[in-house]
Amino acid sequence: MYDVAEGAIVTDHSYFGEEDEPSISGLTPGEFKAELGERINRLYGLDSFLSYSSCAFDAVWAMALALNTSIDALPRNKTLANFTYQDAEMAATFKAELARTHFTGVSGPVHFTKGGDRLGRVIIYQVQNGTLVEVGIFDDYEEQIEWNLAHPMIWRGGYPPVDSVIEKSIAIGISRESFVTMATISSFGICGCIFFLWFNIQYRSHRFIKMSSPRLNNLMILGCILTYLSVFLFGMDSYMLNESQLANICNVRVWIIVIGFTLAFGSMFSKTWRVHVLFTNKKYERKVVRDGHLFAMVGSFLAIDGAILTTWMIIDPQIVVLRFLPPEEHPTKDDIILIPRYLAEIGRASCRERV
Repeated sequence: MYDVAEGAIVTDHSYFGEEDEPSISGLTPGEFKAELGERINRLYGLDSFLSYSSCAFDAVWAMALALNTSIDALPRNKTLANFTYQDAEMAATFKAELARTHFTGVSGPVHFTKGGDRLGRVIIYQVQNGTLVEVGIFDDYEEQIEWNLAHPMIWRGGYPPVDSVIEKSIAIGISRESFVTMATISSFGICGCIFFLWFNIQYRSHRFIKMSSPRLNNLMILGCILTYLSVFLFGMDSYMLNESQLANICNVRVWIIVIGFTLAFGSMFSKTWRVHVLFTNKKYERKVVRDGHLFAMVGSFLAIDGAILTTWMIIDPQIVVLRFLPPEEHPTKDDIILIPRYLAEIGRASCRERV
């Protein structure tokens, strides 16, 4: 039982003010206790008295002060001598004046609420080493706590217990390490593409370079550069961009990766198709497939992509919505629950269906 009770917090009314605090009666709490104890011992032969005696003493003073201030508040045709228990008007006056009464009594500061309840001091105790120790005083009227620095509050574990749970929202997304790694690799890829583009332009008159259709090579390299750039755009999430910025970029990066893929593999496919046409000619007739034909083929691929993407963006464009995952416990703090959040890109039609 001692172990269970250790650290328990107990509150009780303050029945006496500070020992040397003067009251409205002219007596300090110490003088009041000494005089009351002497009279009780002399009249009844008792060595102790109830703590409530101070409250009763201050209650009489409160009634006397309220009656005194009621004299001016009563109608001119009424005095305190005219009081009867059936007079509701005088009773309401007394109640109103009592609510406005405040003074310092032997039990401490005396204030009243509009409902007639007293606002006083509350003593805060804690069981420390099996003893009830005063650790603070709460002033109900001032709504302040004065802690006892000589006997501070002692908590098990060294910190106050959890009285409520704090919900903390955290953003999740691609880690910075992963983004930097992939962005670095893509940067090397872009640098390589730029080098090959320079090489292809610089030696475009060379026989072997010329036979490989350098203009289609340039188109292929441009598609690779766009594809590498899409890595940066797809790596940007709620860690780097807010909701409005991400909404603007989500549709753009779809266009970039689709166009880049079509330029790179469309050019490669057209060149492969030309080789296929030339080497599968069973009649051994001279055929010429010019670069213009291949550019037209790549252009048709881009036109198909543009038609599909335009229709998609008109009917069901990409939008960004905030999503939350199930709550998680904090790894070190018991009073915090983590709620992961992320920005999801979905179609507008899908968003309406879920809502």
